[in-house]
Amino acid sequence: MSKSLRCLSLVLLSSAVLVAADSSWSGTWKFDPAQSTVSTAPESAKELTVTIRPIGNDIFEVAFKGTTNAGAPYARKYTVPQAGGPSTYVEGGPVIAGSSEMTKRVDKDHREIITTTSEGKQVMWNRVGVSEDGKTLTASVTRLGNDGKQMTAKQVFVKQ
Repeated sequence: MSKSLRCLSLVLLSSAVLVAADSSWSGTWKFDPAQSTVSTAPESAKELTVTIRPIGNDIFEVAFKGTTNAGAPYARKYTVPQAGGPSTYVEGGPVIAGSSEMTKRVDKDHREIITTTSEGKQVMWNRVGVSEDGKTLTASVTRLGNDGKQMTAKQVFVKQ
């Protein structure tokens, strides 16, 4: 499996909820691999729990805790403005080294996250949404591989 595909899997797992805003986003979400299409690479997450919570001033904290397919711990934490904007990392960092992530609020239930390299090239587009009933969160990502070809994947989380 290519390095790009492994990275795409981690990006899904860690970027899936860069998007806390309304009460429908807040809470604890558990990764559902049966409904998702992700990598089986050792570096990819096998189990993942995401917690989204308001921390004041229209800022939300997004924290990831889990285990990779190889059994290693995985953790990442950052903040993002409710209205959208750049991610600020508290623990870990962007999955693509040297990149930045910008969240755009599409509507109350949908966000778009664009990852840009330090050279200004957009390399990943992640669309995340909460279901109407507020019980599932789905992330669909497209990423440019090292060969310039697009790869896509989907990740589903269930509210706990």
